Amino acid sequence: MLAEVSETEGLTDLEEAFNKTPTFYRTLVRLIERYAQAGELESIPPLFEKCPHKEDAGLNFCKGLYNVYTGNPQDALKILGKVRNDPDWGTQAMQLIFMIYINPNQKYNWCETKPLATSKDIDAAKKVLTRFDPTVVDIQQLRAMLLLSMNTTESVNEALEIFKESGDDEDLNSIIGRCKCYIRLDQQ
Repeated sequence: MLAEVSETEGLTDLEEAFNKTPTFYRTLVRLIERYAQAGELESIPPLFEKCPHKEDAGLNFCKGLYNVYTGNPQDALKILGKVRNDPDWGTQAMQLIFMIYINPNQKYNWCETKPLATSKDIDAAKKVLTRFDPTVVDIQQLRAMLLLSMNTTESVNEALEIFKESGDDEDLNSIIGRCKCYIRLDQQ
């Protein structure tokens, strides 16, 4: 069903798809992302009420994602913690948890002279990193993002080397990672 709604179709089409099947949480994930881009996150809580299973892992993931976008990282961590061991949503939840730990306030590394997270959060992110299955998640890229979060010249240089080693000029995350490193190192 989600494939039927192309990237160019509007939020109304996504909402219609969600209303037809309110337990297909991948549609709700896309709605949250699109409403965040549109600056209309206030439209999301009524959609949560339409979900029949209030403690479903998919719904909890969506609530965690919503809290990330609304600037409530601690609430997001609590909610996503309930999902981290779920077979369907666990990996995505752990990736989001990792992203919260490395940059809870969503700062730009090139605008900061300090780490983007506290040492406690960075240590927590390191622990999360050890829980990923390397056959499912690109551990090296996450490690580079963790180094970028530390935001020292040495750690950013090390992150840059990891992003360069990926060697994939088609991988958007790698390209963005390299750009962040270059800007932070004043090598635009």
